[in-house]
Amino acid sequence: MGKGTVLSLVEKSKIEAYFESGLSYLKIAEKTGRHRKAIANCMVWGAISYCGTCELQFLTSRMNAQDYNNVLKTAFPHFQNVFQNLQWTFQHDNMPIHTARSVKSWIQGQKIDLMEWPPYSPDLNIIENVWG
Repeated sequence: MGKGTVLSLVEKSKIEAYFESGLSYLKIAEKTGRHRKAIANCMVWGAISYCGTCELQFLTSRMNAQDYNNVLKTAFPHFQNVFQNLQWTFQHDNMPIHTARSVKSWIQGQKIDLMEWPPYSPDLNIIENVWG
């Protein structure tokens, strides 16, 4: 969380429910009595597509490559179900955990089409428009 901010399990579950209902960071902060930055620093992983979204995964700490691999292993069956026989491309940025050898190897092993990502371009990530 943000510097000096610790959220209880009850608060985290409330935040998760509010996220799922579509509330913004500001509205969640008002409802929980926490500063907006504390809510914004609640680590989540999510994905969106033309066909819909995946379930948000709330993270307990900063992720490493192994954690990211586990997130992908959990999320990809959902993607395969959503897209079924459609051709689709996975996109993530150049964050070090995304470019780790183990992550690249897993993605290649799954025969997932991965979009090339230009360096230093987080503004291209469509998810940034969702979080806003």
